[in-house]
Amino acid sequence: MEFFISGKLFNPLNGSHGHWAVSSQERRRWRFNTRLAYMEAVPVVERTAYTKHVMAPKRVTLQAHTWNRMDTDGLAASLKSVRDALIDCGLIHSDDIVSGHTFDYQQVIDRKRRGVTVTVELA
Repeated sequence: MEFFISGKLFNPLNGSHGHWAVSSQERRRWRFNTRLAYMEAVPVVERTAYTKHVMAPKRVTLQAHTWNRMDTDGLAASLKSVRDALIDCGLIHSDDIVSGHTFDYQQVIDRKRRGVTVTVELA
């Protein structure tokens, strides 16, 4: 299953986003937009099939479409809200290392279509 979340990613680790409430609001927005994109892009039948197997190990690929290249720790931090939203959607039961799910972070420079492509496959 694959879906796209449109939006501009930000790196919460670089500290240039001002007050903590601004970062908190961005995280909430990304979690909401991830759930919305998932509901719009994935048919109900397919959603049901994945939620039945929520505990089954999955390979999750998060591909960031960015303006400029990010370093690896900044990329993971900027995609944390998307990763957490996958639990909200019922695609995975946990994002802990012992859950059996694997996460792959990728990025492409795409200045016309910024956002995140999420791909979830049964491992």
